[in-house]
Amino acid sequence: MAADTSFEDDKLDEAIFNDDLLANDGDRNKFGDGFKSIMHVLDDTRLQAHFHRYKDLAGKAKAASHRSGAWAIGLGTAAILLAGTEIITDYYNPFVTARLGESTTNVVLFVLAVGAAVCGIASVFVGRMGVLIGKRKRNWLHNRFMAEATRQFHFQSMIAHLPDILASLQGTDDPAREKAKEAFKGKRNEWFSEFRSGFAGHIGPMFQRVVDLSELDGWWHGNKEIPDMGGDHPELAPLFKAYRMLRLEHQHKYAKYKLQDDHRILSAFPRQQAAVLRAIATWGIGALFTIHILLLVSIIIVVLMSAKEFGNTFSPWSGLLNGAIILIPVIILATRAFEDGLLPETEVDRYERYEAGTAALLRQFDTSKTQAEKLVAMRRMEQLAFDEMVDFLRANNRAVFVI
Repeated sequence: MAADTSFEDDKLDEAIFNDDLLANDGDRNKFGDGFKSIMHVLDDTRLQAHFHRYKDLAGKAKAASHRSGAWAIGLGTAAILLAGTEIITDYYNPFVTARLGESTTNVVLFVLAVGAAVCGIASVFVGRMGVLIGKRKRNWLHNRFMAEATRQFHFQSMIAHLPDILASLQGTDDPAREKAKEAFKGKRNEWFSEFRSGFAGHIGPMFQRVVDLSELDGWWHGNKEIPDMGGDHPELAPLFKAYRMLRLEHQHKYAKYKLQDDHRILSAFPRQQAAVLRAIATWGIGALFTIHILLLVSIIIVVLMSAKEFGNTFSPWSGLLNGAIILIPVIILATRAFEDGLLPETEVDRYERYEAGTAALLRQFDTSKTQAEKLVAMRRMEQLAFDEMVDFLRANNRAVFVI
């Protein structure tokens, strides 16, 4: 979706992919020289402030939501491991009692049982109340939705209000052209005020319409038709160039960036996350299979060597092997819980579709002969960006960190 929807909110993403709105002095300097004639269209301080407000809120809420998810999985894992430890401790009760005493052993068993119960209850509470339907997750997705809708409004304006943009570039002399630009800015402020008022007090319901796939189509302007400009206009050439660079190329590069592998265990990139989680699960299954083989072989050897002494010979080891059999599935279960919360495979699929879609639209835009044909590609890009955002919001609205 738009630049940082996956909206990952780390500093590296911001440095590379949040310059499309020209919200920073460095961005203005980088693009200003090439697009001086249309900077009044590209540089909208009110819109930039609005976007960053919601993006920053979304970043904080996302971090808090994922922390709650990690706690939920950690507590659930602890509950299972404590319960397993209680069983193993009770299995070795004579050995433990001989070294700790009966009263101390009973206290240890009681603490393990209570700890398992408390961690299990806390896991469900944190996971279900703190992430699935909690305020933090709602804040993250609602603010992310608002930030991306603002970004979409900005680029859709270049299509919906193209006649007004053209008028702002015309004039017999510099004072006339400057007056036309100021008139455009006044109209733009009115359009943005209407956009904001449409969301005021209704972010939640509008978000719900998006995730429910209702009639909301993400076109944030009154007129949905592509304007008929009556032919090409040389004055608009910088605008089409800017749209290609800041929207089409920008989004295509972002999708490719998110599909990279950084070969880190704790990675922010979904493809690497999926690979790490898959490797852990595969290792766990292999280890579990190996332990069961060892268990079976050990039983056979002990029986053949000393059938009468089977209980005394094998019992001290069986508890440890059974403990490993409990531990490994817990690791696999925790891995699956992180997959359900982070959705790395879903994210990879989403970015692959978006990368392919933006690449196709770049080709369509570049091969278009007229500005009217380029407008068609731009309109399709805006629909693609909205659809990609919907995919993100729907998937993460269902995601849950619970073991």
